Parts: sequence; structure tokens; C-alpha cells
Amino acid sequence: MIEVRHLRYAVMAADERSFARAATAFNMKQSTLSRKVLRLEDQLGFRLFDRTTRGACPTDAARPFLDAARKIIDDLDGLQRHAQALQKRRQGRLALGYSGSLFSGALALPVGDFLKEHPDVQFDGYERSPEQLFEALRAGLVDAIIAPCGQRGRDEVQMPLWSEPLWVCFSSSHTLAKVDPIRWIDLKQAHFVLPAGGLGPVIRNILMLRLGDMAAETDVGFQETGPESILGLVSITGKATLTIQPVKSHLTEAVQCRQVYDAHGLAHLDFALHWCEANKNPALLHFREMLRRQLVGCKPQDDG
Repeated sequence: MIEVRHLRYAVMAADERSFARAATAFNMKQSTLSRKVLRLEDQLGFRLFDRTTRGACPTDAARPFLDAARKIIDDLDGLQRHAQALQKRRQGRLALGYSGSLFSGALALPVGDFLKEHPDVQFDGYERSPEQLFEALRAGLVDAIIAPCGQRGRDEVQMPLWSEPLWVCFSSSHTLAKVDPIRWIDLKQAHFVLPAGGLGPVIRNILMLRLGDMAAETDVGFQETGPESILGLVSITGKATLTIQPVKSHLTEAVQCRQVYDAHGLAHLDFALHWCEANKNPALLHFREMLRRQLVGCKPQDDG
């Protein structure tokens, strides 16, 4: 039987790319941690790491296994925190799922105020892609999620919160640099690269929907990397990307970021709070009321 602690050792070694640093994190000898990982590899029947003098690099076969191990560890940690909260008789617990940084953008103020007004409520954040967030919501791992609108299940409720403008980013030599304003139809022959995780698949679906029959002319690829690396690729290739929050460190002369327009003005990605109708958690009720006071109906400012 695979032991959870062995999964923790393997995940830490993968994150640190080093058995030595992973061992330090667990306050144990490197040789001990290495033996535990070897035992796990023996149980699995395949190698998790390529071991070199420079460190430990996960093998291709190990990557999906390590992703699944991270999810197991996160779920177990969440259950443990829940049990501890009950044991200490806290006034409540709120588990919130989201994509992107929790303490940036529109979420920063209401989350901060909620934590100040309810210091006895245990707050657990759960950062995942929108698809994983809805899975966690339906599995009861979180009380609510903040995700794009439109993916509601039969027993789920959503409260619209705010909209984020969509930006198209491209190199200064791109043909789009001469187009102003940029509309959906102008993107039909562009080659796009988007992050495979986070909002990447959601934005790809929006692009395909808006282009309609013209979508066949549009090439969209995914990269297993974050938005900042995507903009780095954009700066040195002829490709473009779509995003809701351009990374300011890459807004140089090499990259232009312009807002996209549709027939009604700025094109937006709408976000909502989603929860299951049967969830009567008082902490969730308080959080919803705070969001309703501060965010419901908020629209981004037109920077154009």
C-alpha cells in the first residue's frame, strides 16, 4: 500500500528538484528521504526521477502521477484542517476555490475585510483551474468557487460579481499592431498561444465562440506554463495571446497589449461566485453578503 508520507516526499523532491532541499524541508537526512522515494518507485514499478549531480528531475512517466499525488495531499490537508476546526470549536470554516492570485484584483478587498470581520472563521484557499474548481465544488471539497459564468450545474447557484476586459497581446511587429480598435474579426487569422492551465481553455472557448464560422482559420496552441512565460514567447514569435491581466513586467516596447472590442464595446470575461444550493454554511452566507455589498455589478473601467 502506498503511504501518504511517501507521496509527500516525492512531491517535495519534484517541487524542489533536489532530494537535499526536500530532506531539509522535512528536517530529515537526505539518505532517508531518498530511500523512501526509492521504495515508492519499487511499489509503482517505474522511476519517478532522473537523478543527476545537479538534482532530481521528474521523468515523463512521473508527471501525471505527481499531479495526482498533489491533489491527494491537498484534499487530505483540507480534511485535516476541517477536523481541526471542528475540534477547536471554531465559529466556522470557509473553503473558497479560485483561479489566479486571491489577494489581487477585485477579490483583495472583500477577502481582506471578511478575514478581519470574522477572525474566528478558518479560511482555506483552493487555487485550481476552472474545470478543477467545479469538480471540487461538486465533490464537497470547497464551499464555493469564484470562476467564469455559464458553467452552472442543476443544483448550483451563481451570483455574478464582476467583469474583466479581454486583452490581446502581440509583438510590436505583428500585423495587429496596425489595427485600432481591435475586434474579434481581426483575430481570425492570428496564431495564438495560451496557458494550458488556469483560464487558458476558457479564453480559447470564448475566442472560438466569437469567431464562429471563421474559427477554422485561427490556430490556437497551449503551453504548460504561466502567463508571464507566454508573454515572453509572444515577444519573440509571431504569435499572439489573449488574457485578462497582462503581466506588467513584459509590457515593454517588444510587446503590445490592446483591449478587444465587440459590438457592445469592450469584450469581457464575466466572473461569478458559485455554490451548491444545499450548502447552509453560515460562514458562506456572511461571505456572500460581503461580496454582494462590495462587488456585485462591478464593471472594469474602460482604459481605451
